[in-house]
Amino acid sequence: MSRSPGQQKSGGEPRRPGPTNTSTGWPLRLRQRHQPEDRITAWLTSLYPTAVPGSPWGALQPDRLAERHVGRVLDTDPGLADPLLDGADDTQAEQLLTVYSRAAAHHVFQGRLDSRLTDLCLRHHTALAPHIITTATRTDHPTPLTAALDTLTAHPDTPLDVLNALHDRLPRTSHRLATTAARLTHTITDRYRTLAARDPDAHLPALASALNNLSVRLGGVGRWAEGLAAVEETVTIRRTLTETNSDLFGSALQQSLDVAAWLDGLDP
Repeated sequence: MSRSPGQQKSGGEPRRPGPTNTSTGWPLRLRQRHQPEDRITAWLTSLYPTAVPGSPWGALQPDRLAERHVGRVLDTDPGLADPLLDGADDTQAEQLLTVYSRAAAHHVFQGRLDSRLTDLCLRHHTALAPHIITTATRTDHPTPLTAALDTLTAHPDTPLDVLNALHDRLPRTSHRLATTAARLTHTITDRYRTLAARDPDAHLPALASALNNLSVRLGGVGRWAEGLAAVEETVTIRRTLTETNSDLFGSALQQSLDVAAWLDGLDP
């Protein structure tokens, strides 16, 4: 995957995991919450044999009939997904989001599952953030996931460190997430601009980094003139910083000059 130039970082006993292949495990759990877990595992393994002995979970393959059934269960019991996340590992959480997004894509649900998936992501955004981003780049129906990211970005109460963490998890380039990334970096830049106005010595370097990232993201969505304006502001700030500490800020200044040249070459 190609990289755009110049992006930077923004400033008891273990629980035994239960069945989480959501395309088959959720309806069963709904009906048989007290059935022994081993019997559930054996049943799923008989339905979906895998190459891993003793494990019912192999690669997650599309199953439109099962996804629609999962969608009906979630439509009936919207709170079912929350307890499934309790104790889920990374793979299981990503599978849950994948199957949920596939189920939500079925027209029979008329968009009802979209808003519920978005709300689920918002309720558990701390744990799900990396999986929201990863799943959004892979699923055929990323809209509920990008809506969650956009809501977090726009909410004034979302802490700056959460926004920075989201930014650092975004892929360098992604057609699906390009607009979301531009919005996020714009919000981060606005936050640092406010901080820098109050305390320039403490926050100007972070503002320069945010502007640099914003210029790259704007270039990625074809807003080259705006991106060039942002990086020119970055260059101005970094020139000033370099005058006081060339060893610390000199390479960052050169990086911004490279971004400016890149954007100038894109602008028709």
